Amino acid sequence: MYNQDPTKILDGASANGIGRPLFVDDFNAVTLSLHTTGSAAATVRFQVSYQKTMPDFAGAQSPTNSWDYAKVLDLEDGAILDGDTGLVLAGTDENRNFNLDVDGATWINAIISGRSAGVFHLAAKPKTI
Repeated sequence: MYNQDPTKILDGASANGIGRPLFVDDFNAVTLSLHTTGSAAATVRFQVSYQKTMPDFAGAQSPTNSWDYAKVLDLEDGAILDGDTGLVLAGTDENRNFNLDVDGATWINAIISGRSAGVFHLAAKPKTI
């Protein structure tokens, strides 16, 4: 199994918007570690793209800007979080870990929307299993 050090996608994010895209072409799984402070209230969704060039994850989806929201497996209880729904936080801080299947994917990212409070940290650890 090949592992890579965790990479910060969200590093103290305190506003709506996307994180830092991560190239995952050489991997088939990513462990995501999300931590929030400040009574976080927002929705966090995870994004994946299979196109060769980095998409604009903040832009509209199209044939030339191909990305979608991806489901994740919550490692706390085994629940699947639907990609379109994401993780909805309503004033409670979280320290959660997820698995994201990126088999065949090229890029991943995360997006915060509906934020009214909180600071968000998300690290991604790609791996080949």
